[in-house]
Amino acid sequence: MLRRFGPLALGLLLLATPLLPAGKTLYLQARGAIFFPADQTFRDIYQGGAIWGGEFGAAIAPNVSLWAGVDYFSKSGRLVYTGEETSLRIVPLGAGLKVGIHITPALRPSLAVGVGYFQYQERNSLGTVEKGDVGFIARAGLSYDLNETFFVALEGAYTACTAKPLRIEASLGGFHIGGGAGFRF
Repeated sequence: MLRRFGPLALGLLLLATPLLPAGKTLYLQARGAIFFPADQTFRDIYQGGAIWGGEFGAAIAPNVSLWAGVDYFSKSGRLVYTGEETSLRIVPLGAGLKVGIHITPALRPSLAVGVGYFQYQERNSLGTVEKGDVGFIARAGLSYDLNETFFVALEGAYTACTAKPLRIEASLGGFHIGGGAGFRF
């Protein structure tokens, strides 16, 4: 997955480098959130939980950035009908466009949209399924600049990805509410 999409994301960011405005135009952010799955069966088995991730971005205009990020969700649960233990790991790798404006010198709301490749693995007594599917990512956030370099952020996100691992359709998306911290360089 990373071998396929990593060079593409890096290439797009490198191609955009000559277009970067002056000043600190790149950023790196670490984030954590609570994941609330959209699908009822997913909630019955895994109940949601913590999701961790990071994001790299490059400004291509004063209020517009390209971003690429990865998140990690892992949880154990019980199968609905048999009660046997099962575990799930979801690793979405996404990229897209982010738009934000300063409403004060330090406060900046933003909206981001993108596409993601959702790599997932589920293990239980029935077997192991490991696959990936393409989905959609939308985020809204509010960042506060602590100084010219460091910032903190609150974010809400919605992800949508429909997977069909074994003739059974499952939604891997849902809502994320959390925050993070990062720096510009």
